[in-house]
Amino acid sequence: MRAHLPFRLIRTAAFAAVCVLLAALAHWLSGGSRPPPWTLLAGGGAVFGLAAALGGKERSPAQVGWLLVAAQLGLHELFGGDGTGYVAAHIHGQGLGEALGMLVAHLTATLLTGWWLSRGEAAL
Repeated sequence: MRAHLPFRLIRTAAFAAVCVLLAALAHWLSGGSRPPPWTLLAGGGAVFGLAAALGGKERSPAQVGWLLVAAQLGLHELFGGDGTGYVAAHIHGQGLGEALGMLVAHLTATLLTGWWLSRGEAAL
């Protein structure tokens, strides 16, 4: 089923805000730096654009899950802020324990966002 544009844009904005804020909170609480406001805006814009482009029809839970994983990986890289990226900053630079914490945090954000999406879609 296709959603009308104004309704779709409202859903997309709500999704982007929740996705980015969960990712930022999980990133910060698991040992990463607190993302600066410009990265939250850039990440929100990127997630909004992707979600708007792909949100015109219902997606399978597997498709949504993989898209959320990709969004979380992209947000993680953006929130790193130092340009070293995931591998250099977290695995090689700070040890496996912190890398696993960061991975768990982003996967948790992905699962929460996926759950939120499925409940929201069911409610609508």
